[in-house]
Amino acid sequence: MSEPPTTLPRLAQMNRLRAFAAVAHYGNVHRASEALHLSQPAVTRAVRQLEASIGAALFERTTKGMRLTASGDCAYRRVSRAFDELHIAGSNILGDSASKRHHAQAAERLSQTITEAMLAALLAVARSGSEKAAAAIVGVTQPALNRNLHLLEHLAGVPLFSRSARGTQLTEPGNLLLMHVKLALGEIRIADEELTSLQGELGGVVVVGAAVSSGLIVPLAVEQTLRKHPGLRIRIVDGAYETLSVGLRCADIHMIIGALRPQEREPYSIHEPLFDDVPSVMVRAQHPLLRQKKIRSLASLRQHEWVVPLAETPLREQFERAFRAESSEPPIMQLETNSPTIVRAVLLSSDRLALVSHRQFRNELQQGLLAIVPVDAKLTRRTIGIARLRNSEPSPGMLALLDALRTVSAE
Repeated sequence: MSEPPTTLPRLAQMNRLRAFAAVAHYGNVHRASEALHLSQPAVTRAVRQLEASIGAALFERTTKGMRLTASGDCAYRRVSRAFDELHIAGSNILGDSASKRHHAQAAERLSQTITEAMLAALLAVARSGSEKAAAAIVGVTQPALNRNLHLLEHLAGVPLFSRSARGTQLTEPGNLLLMHVKLALGEIRIADEELTSLQGELGGVVVVGAAVSSGLIVPLAVEQTLRKHPGLRIRIVDGAYETLSVGLRCADIHMIIGALRPQEREPYSIHEPLFDDVPSVMVRAQHPLLRQKKIRSLASLRQHEWVVPLAETPLREQFERAFRAESSEPPIMQLETNSPTIVRAVLLSSDRLALVSHRQFRNELQQGLLAIVPVDAKLTRRTIGIARLRNSEPSPGMLALLDALRTVSAE
């Protein structure tokens, strides 16, 4: 699982972004300044400072008002989504604990008042579990960090942190706020990447969750993408699908590649199938089983020693279902792992059997190190594909990697 980010995106200049979003919404500085309760010069200055930090004009100044440029339109779409996330956070963390009027005011107050310092303090405490360590991460004194945490709680209207001798932990509302903050900052980060791509440079970071069932498609697609776009950075996080999905939900991970779960279990994600995979029984190339003329059934292999997939994974479910389809109980679960590296080492150094995807061990099969046992097992197909957040538009880097994943999977 990837660590929560502790640095804010370059464009997380909250007051300037609020001024920009207001001008974009109303089409002129006058109405934006009224909505924000700021002077017109203050709004104008904030927008110009944001444009200077981006290095591009966000508006065309006309006699009829302020019209978004291509860069401005791109930024406004993402910034609007970011503030929507903060508004939703303010609404959700209150739940039914307040009157409708207070509820609406508090939700609006959070999105319209939160500062970079508060965001940085929240991220650092979430990661470190200690205000002292969080202050060091952010680069401020502990009293300054503590003050920002208290201001954030005041804006939220509910306790966000639980303090004890063991440190500072987020409460349930605090964790809910953290999730929405990460989603908001993800939109701001992508806005920066899209503005860079408008200038002909594809950059940024894409974090890929590679479930054990993804096989070789992730490294092949990543290599293809980086050859085309050397300015892009890709971080691969491996692990169990269920662990990776936690990161996906709060934008710590941008996409997961693996055996897709039922859609109803992941209403927050979009699934894109890449290919169907039928696992095979695999052994080392010199295994005694391969000298047998005919292997009658999977059940006849029950007495052999196996290395089996971990419980509550699609491959483990297939493994058990295939044996029971032949009126046989699965073998004794003496050794369980989902790690392809460990499965490979075990198969090469023993007479154990494993039910695995031939795509995962394509190189070992081609090199004659491993072999498929010719058994007619009643195995169903599992769908390998991509899971990504439903209510989010992919960044330019994600789009490039998605194209490569589709190409590699079709080969």
